[in-house]
Amino acid sequence: MLLFATALYCEAAPIIEHLHLKKDISSRAFDLFAGEGAALVITGTGCADAAAGASYLLANHPPEENTLFINFGTCGCQDLQIPPGSTFLLNRIRDEATGRVYYPDLLFAAPFHTAGITTLSRVMTSARNSAADHGCSNRLVDQESSALYQATRHYLKQHQILFCKVVSDHGAAERITPDSIAELLKEPARQLLSWLAPIEAALIQPSDPFTPEERTALCTASEALHLTEAMKAEFLRLAAYAALTGKHVSELTAPFLAADFTCKNKKEGKQYLDALKFALSGADNL
Repeated sequence: MLLFATALYCEAAPIIEHLHLKKDISSRAFDLFAGEGAALVITGTGCADAAAGASYLLANHPPEENTLFINFGTCGCQDLQIPPGSTFLLNRIRDEATGRVYYPDLLFAAPFHTAGITTLSRVMTSARNSAADHGCSNRLVDQESSALYQATRHYLKQHQILFCKVVSDHGAAERITPDSIAELLKEPARQLLSWLAPIEAALIQPSDPFTPEERTALCTASEALHLTEAMKAEFLRLAAYAALTGKHVSELTAPFLAADFTCKNKKEGKQYLDALKFALSGADNL
């Protein structure tokens, strides 16, 4: 099941339209929309409302193994070279108030670039009066991500929590309207939903979706990479996802089964695994 959280209705509108979600008129605390295999909550802005809204959504739709929680919406950007409409998956979230940093687990290759974000306690007023003032290199800013991450990790595994942010502006002085936000998010929403379909399918694959030959190759490659059990599970999920997107398991394992391949320890193995993940996506870090 796909569970979405947005701060505003205009951010939710493209998802509601694409998935044909209907408003749950029995919901009192938050605006809740639901349809076949998906639900969405509009939390309002700020950390307190975001955490409460996410918890409300998860209480009404208890998560399962194939559940994905996605925070979708806009963010500010302190880099004037990054234009509105640029879409990112978050791989790092810094809470301005506490200084704590969280790292969402981006298990699956994606069509978007990745970036870090800083959750502010107030609206960004300019590209120079934002996260950079606090010694943080994150270029994106918002008011909800850190609270959503902290709330949802009590219900879900890390790879089930995703953040997709679209740059809307570079400061509060810029004039943006609900209609312009809804229009800005139409294409990112379409791309996001197309990407999520095989991921959701990969999470509900049988426990052993591979042929005996593929299983043997994956196990041999895991040993060559010195993967821990957790890393091996990630490798297997990556392989299942790759197969759903038209790639063969042999394409993933061949480099690690070559006679001249060397990997000294699990630290190097993790580097190879990360490289494989980004090779599948073709995306870059920001």
